[in-house]
Amino acid sequence: KFYKAGEFAELIGITSVTLRNWDTRGWLKPHHRSPTGYRYYSEEQLQKYYNGELIFEKGSDANVGANRFNEILEKYKTRPILVYGDP
Repeated sequence: KFYKAGEFAELIGITSVTLRNWDTRGWLKPHHRSPTGYRYYSEEQLQKYYNGELIFEKGSDANVGANRFNEILEKYKTRPILVYGDP
């Protein structure tokens, strides 16, 4: 299954603007793009996000997303995200 960028952003609790920013910075690239340029993200990417397999560099803008991600994980009582540079 594939999700349009807006759907994917909503599922992980961020804005589509943040998701586009992550794409631009290379932190979370879409699985593929349509011929008209729409970004699509996969079910596998969604699972990696929820499983904490995405690593954000400490001190980067991505920590805003990482903090939001940790809130989501706490809500569902799963393991925390890995943040590069934390003790």
